[in-house]
This record gives sequence, C-alpha cells and structure tokens, in this order.
Amino acid sequence: VTHSVSIIPHANLLPTTTLPVSVIPLIFSFFFFLRIRRPPRSTLSSSSAASDVYKRQPDGLDSNLLILFHGFGDTKANFGKLAVQMSVPQTAFLCLDGVQDLSGLMGEPCFSWWDMLDEDGTFITPDPKDDRRWRSLLQTTHHILELLTLLQQSDCSWPPDRIFLLGFSQGAITAVSAGVASSTRLGGVIAISGSLLPEAADPRLLHELEALSTPAAKHTPILVTHGEDDQEMSCEQAADMVQKLGALTGKTTWLKVEGKGHQMISSKEEMEAVLKFLDENMYLRNPKLEQMTDIVRVHNVESVD
Repeated sequence: VTHSVSIIPHANLLPTTTLPVSVIPLIFSFFFFLRIRRPPRSTLSSSSAASDVYKRQPDGLDSNLLILFHGFGDTKANFGKLAVQMSVPQTAFLCLDGVQDLSGLMGEPCFSWWDMLDEDGTFITPDPKDDRRWRSLLQTTHHILELLTLLQQSDCSWPPDRIFLLGFSQGAITAVSAGVASSTRLGGVIAISGSLLPEAADPRLLHELEALSTPAAKHTPILVTHGEDDQEMSCEQAADMVQKLGALTGKTTWLKVEGKGHQMISSKEEMEAVLKFLDENMYLRNPKLEQMTDIVRVHNVESVD
C-alpha cells in the first residue's frame, strides 16, 4: 500500500512532503523525519504549484495544530481546501490520506481509514457478530496514537492540548476513537456526520472501546454535529454515540443540524459552532501585547511576614 502525507501550515507556507511507504504501520514513524515543528518554517514562494492548497496568514503564528481526517473514498487534497476555507487563526493544518489506498479498485484517487470492503470489493455488512471493521479501526487508532506521540516529542514540540482532530463520516469515527484512546488530553475533537460503528452494539466490543479510554481523555472536549436528514448514519446513531462518549469523556457537545444530509459542514450555523468550539479551546497569543515594552512580567512570590 502506498501512503502519502501533506503538511499544511496555516500561517507559513511549506512544500508538500510526499513519502511512499510500503508497510502501513511504518507511515507514522516517518513523521519524525518530516520535522513537523511549531511554528513551521518555509521559503516556498506563492507561485509554487502547492499555493492553491496553502494559505499564508499575516500574523505568522502557529500555536495550534488541526489534523483533518477525510471520509471514506476521499483524499487529503479536498480537506486541504477545507482547511484554507476555515481560516482558523494561529493554526497549522495536517491533512492525511487514509491508511488504505483504494485507488486501483475505484479507478480514481481514494482512501479508507479501515476495512469497509470485502475481498470481492463489496461493502462489509455491519453486523455485531462480524468484528472485522472494528478490529481494523482499532489498528488504525493505534497508528494515530503513535503519530500523536511523535508530534508531542521534542523534535516536534506540539503540546497535546493544542492538537485538535477533525473528521468527517468515517474520518469522524477515526478521530473520536483516537481522541478517546489518547494518553494525554487533546485540545479537542470535532466529529462531523459520524457515529459509532453498529458493531459497538456488541457489549464485548463496546467494553473494548471503554477499555481504550484513559483518565486524560475524560478532559478532552468533543463536538459532534449531525444532519437530521442523514440517510447514511442516522441522527439516532449519532445521538447514541454522544451518550456513550459522555460516559467516556464527560465533555461532549451535540449539535443537530436541521435539513442537512450526510455531508460535510454545510451551513453557517454549523461552521459557527465549529469555530466557536475551536475558539473556546485553542491557545491564542496576543502579538501586540507581547511587543509592548511597558508591560512588566509579574512573578508569584511568597509573602514575608
């Protein structure tokens, strides 16, 4: 399987980094060599072929990292465009392709985060007694946890509470799974049009999800948005996920979007909810205040009687 990664900085322009990897589990180990730093640096000119994906910001600050997970059959390229449209301040973006390359089967670039197809190319029928999709999701979750660990190490230096995950549909399920299983509190997780796998109806499998949850994950805020007219994953399924996440994280916000089907952010109301969630949980610097010379830093000192 060939896998590629694009690093999309919000404030500073970086060239696209593409790494072919023949063994899926090794993909995340290459992030160490990708040098995802805070803030990213680059001298790539605006005339680059990548300029339609990247956008420079005048503040030059990248205090947060937003990792985006596309839906089944999509690619990182489309989410790169979404990242630019969102225009989140002081935020670098990292868009990934799913770990399974289905391009040869589908006839066009497309990826999946975990097993969705049978050996004959037909979709696996959701069944609590068939745990193939669930096992594949857990395997991908462990790979993402490796990535999150590497991003927090000294060479990358991203504080975990400044790392945010945003996913759509299959990518939403993947992001939530990683957020719940993270060993550290993340900045937040945003799930658009996602739900728990129907396989989670099996108490044995649901227990595995609960076992993945860590004390730190209980402090990671999660936003779930879902269309009331979604025919792929019903509102009832999404509401069930919110209920179960509430027991695992205790910080889950739920937004049901009227008139929306199974699609990405599609209304002003939904976009405002996403940006409000980010604004409430992101770390933002104040450059103007930092540059003021008449500001004196005050340190706490013990009183002397």
